[in-house]
Amino acid sequence: MRDQKSPKLPLDLTVIMYLPVCWLKQWIQS
Repeated sequence: MRDQKSPKLPLDLTVIMYLPVCWLKQWIQS
């Protein structure tokens, strides 16, 4: 049960860190 909750945390962190980076890249290229 603890294993299932573990993968959700890193995934959320990756999305939170990747989203702003992708948005920033697009803003700079625009």
